[in-house]
Amino acid sequence: MLIETFTLAEEFNKEIRAAKKAKSDSYKDLDLEHFKELLNKCRQELEDWMVKTTGQKEIAPKYSSISSLFFGDR
Repeated sequence: MLIETFTLAEEFNKEIRAAKKAKSDSYKDLDLEHFKELLNKCRQELEDWMVKTTGQKEIAPKYSSISSLFFGDR
């Protein structure tokens, strides 16, 4: 599903670039509903994998230490 999503995104990008080159607004006719559905499915699968792997849906935030406040992350 991820491959299909990226393939569709590449096709959209090609059409948008071609429309810009032709100074056309044909890119406005792109059907984004299928693309949105694919993105939502990919997001859900990623969240399911995260819960299965880490026990939570999101990556835990990285907290700064005192040294990184003064010297930055290395």
